[in-house]
Amino acid sequence: MNQLPRYERMVYAIPVLGWMLKDVAYGDKDNIYYFIAALVMMWIIAIIAFGYPAIIIPALVAVPVIFLALLSINLAFINVLPIPVLDGGHLLFLLIERVKGSPVSTRVLGYSQVLGLVFVLLLVLFVTYNDILRLL
Repeated sequence: MNQLPRYERMVYAIPVLGWMLKDVAYGDKDNIYYFIAALVMMWIIAIIAFGYPAIIIPALVAVPVIFLALLSINLAFINVLPIPVLDGGHLLFLLIERVKGSPVSTRVLGYSQVLGLVFVLLLVLFVTYNDILRLL
């Protein structure tokens, strides 16, 4: 059996991955299974292109680690938003306290926490509703 050199195998495999990731990135494919298939394709490309055992294991580990790192960065960004229930809300109240010179009253703090919690829960319900509509 005549096998292609490694660089040619990589050249043939990369456009398939590019098409899959383009569809996910531009919203053509909203299915999470399509995204997972793209990640598996990245693993397969790494194994085909660099078939050495010393390279396969880091390639298999790197893709999920990068994915988890992106999720973590996204969570950190959302957590710093100035919504009272989140850490950004606490930072906002500390900033108000610093500017004002005295702490915010507990009544205002309590109402803002409840309002922030209601906002976050409504956001969760809205996102879940949109996801369900997409599946139908």
